[in-house]
Amino acid sequence: MTTSYTPRPRSSRLSSALNWSIGLLCAHGAIGLIFGALVLASPARATAVLTPFVGYVIAFWLLATGASELAVVLRLHRDLPGWGWDTFFAVATIIAGVILLFVPVGTGFFAAMLVLWCIALSVVFRAVTLLRTSQGWGVGIGIIYVIFAVLMIWLIVSNPAESVTALVWTAGIWGIVCGVTSLVLAWQIQRTRRSIGAAFGVQR
Repeated sequence: MTTSYTPRPRSSRLSSALNWSIGLLCAHGAIGLIFGALVLASPARATAVLTPFVGYVIAFWLLATGASELAVVLRLHRDLPGWGWDTFFAVATIIAGVILLFVPVGTGFFAAMLVLWCIALSVVFRAVTLLRTSQGWGVGIGIIYVIFAVLMIWLIVSNPAESVTALVWTAGIWGIVCGVTSLVLAWQIQRTRRSIGAAFGVQR
């Protein structure tokens, strides 16, 4: 007795991947907005509370961001333009998170500066990815990332003595930026489902 294997249609795989990616982006965006809002609502208190372990908070945030980005890329790489850059950004973010787990901000000035530079470079990588591979909303988000990266680098260079305070502000703003961009990307994917369905037979 033989059994035949029927491969899963590409349209079904793509539809499943899109649904999964939209849910992941929405969850990522909501967490980012909540985290950023809580930090920016009371930055002084956040600085006092987060200083002993802010390195771990940012490290886990980078790990979660990198892992979610990598998961989306691996599921959609066949239909995702510029997926190589996205993969590079995700892996670099994960590596930065791993490094920060072993060099927490509470150990001093150097660690705080390391966190700020890691975040700034990750923003630059993400901006390059969006500007090279996106159109419309993606280009606009890429420009926002570039502006944010420039402001971060200026903050690091101009006022390094306030590195921990700057890090808390950066973490809050970065959470808001990541939250908004994740929700916008999820909305874009949802909005283009009909055109994708017309091309690949994906059902809503």
